[in-house]
Amino acid sequence: MKNKFNLGEVFTITLLCLTTFSILLLFKDKVEGWYFGAALFSIIVLIFIYNNYIKRKRNKSSDYINNNLESINQKKRDFNTISKLFNLLNSKHKETNIIDDQTFNDLDMEKVFSKLDYTLSTPGEQSLYSILRTPLYDSFKYEDRKTLINLFQQDSSTRNKLQSFLYELGKQYKGDILELIYTTSDLNKHKKFLYNFMFVLSCLSLISIGFLKQYSVMFIIIIYSINMSIHYKANKNILSQVISITYLSKVLSCAKNISNMKNENLTYYNDIINTNIEKCNVILKNSRNISKAEGIDILGDYFNVFFLSQVRSYYNIIGDIEDQREYLKEIYSIIGEIDSIISISIYRNLIKDYVEPRFIDKPCFLEAKDLRNPLIENTIPNDFMVNNNGIVITGSNMAGKSTFLKTLGINSVLAHTICTCLAKDYKTSYFNIISSISPSDDITKGKSYYLAEAEAVLRIIDSLNDKVSTLCIIDEIFRGTNPLERTSASLEILRYIINKNAIPVVATHDLEIAELVGNQYSCYYFSEDVDEENGLKFDYKIKKGISPTRNAIKLLKYLKYPSIITENADERIRHLLES
Repeated sequence: MKNKFNLGEVFTITLLCLTTFSILLLFKDKVEGWYFGAALFSIIVLIFIYNNYIKRKRNKSSDYINNNLESINQKKRDFNTISKLFNLLNSKHKETNIIDDQTFNDLDMEKVFSKLDYTLSTPGEQSLYSILRTPLYDSFKYEDRKTLINLFQQDSSTRNKLQSFLYELGKQYKGDILELIYTTSDLNKHKKFLYNFMFVLSCLSLISIGFLKQYSVMFIIIIYSINMSIHYKANKNILSQVISITYLSKVLSCAKNISNMKNENLTYYNDIINTNIEKCNVILKNSRNISKAEGIDILGDYFNVFFLSQVRSYYNIIGDIEDQREYLKEIYSIIGEIDSIISISIYRNLIKDYVEPRFIDKPCFLEAKDLRNPLIENTIPNDFMVNNNGIVITGSNMAGKSTFLKTLGINSVLAHTICTCLAKDYKTSYFNIISSISPSDDITKGKSYYLAEAEAVLRIIDSLNDKVSTLCIIDEIFRGTNPLERTSASLEILRYIINKNAIPVVATHDLEIAELVGNQYSCYYFSEDVDEENGLKFDYKIKKGISPTRNAIKLLKYLKYPSIITENADERIRHLLES
């Protein structure tokens, strides 16, 4: 039975408190120290009411989360905000083995992110995005992440309690907390002095009532007018950061709540939070004050303007934020990591049919059984294996080549980041993952499609290294140029890549590339049946060998192209094959 908390229960407990108080009042002559007893009893009851309210509120939020996972997952997402943390960290440290922008776009990873995203907070969203862009190659860190995912999968009580705190934190829809804690603020000490000086004058104007009498009114009006002008001018410049400070207060409160949980499995997180939160207690206290400074009520707003409460609080706290910036970053990172790991555990529980990858101490190896694409409902599974060799995949249009390349790439990313693959079995080396699937031309930069392709492939070549094997995924290599040069350049590039600690997996329409690439590559294909009456039928199963079929002309016939076009095209093909 669900716990429900309502005003009726509060009223009943309060009434009980008042009744007891009244009885004590009636017998006050006979009860020694009744004042103390009544006060103590009232405090105990109020504490009980408050604690019960908080507990049931959190239980209610936990029930809401568990019953509304679909709506949480289908929320609107702003990837400009979601990607900010990753972009900030990458711009500072320049990681070499990240999932770069083109690969992330090629593999539709924003859609994959949306599938995985059950986060409840802004740091959680940003952390999950960073996780998907940053493969782990450290086996100890990898095992730690996998252990936490499994913990949150199995321990629903701990997961629910953490989610209740994260639900209270929520998303930041205005302001930019990352700008607050990652960007150095320009603190104007002269303004800070001016605002404190005007505060002193505000106090003096009130004190002047005692000796200036009616003349003090003019003094108060002048000070109030000046401070009102200062307040609204300053507020325009600091409003965004004030909003972010308010959200920072919620982040710190969330961290404190988590650190108070007595759970030995969270010792690692709690130790980090406790170490850093001690340095930020002043910020937590002052940030609460600034969040209360405006918008409480009309009277409160008058006091806020008259004493410049918000502006002075801002300048007091912004200096503390500057001093404790590294501690704040650490706390923000931990809150985000907890939320993102919980999100991954929920995704696992919902899909159920997944496997944890097994990493082996061997270069250029990948073996998957019943590999599936997470973005496709009722997807067709395929087996796949490479062992120090490359793969060339041929097949007709729409037969499944590009989808398979994306399936391979997505699962490799998930294996290296969230310890999860959509397969029945998955064994792999550690890979740097890079692709060229959808390079685009840019007429505004005078860039042709072929130039975009050439740059994308060069980017792959430049990424090759001896430390970590590279999984190179290339779709329709050099489709933007003539057949003669395409075949010649493609063959040389594939021969170069295969000897550089890499696995190239290449899809192409050019059967000639498959025939000439050499014994360092294995050939696979996707096939279809084309019926001029019923159209195309695909089984989407990968097969060993080179594609024996073509479907382009048959597809034109199915679409009712003029017969003279299709017949002459067939005749031309026959002549070319005979010659």
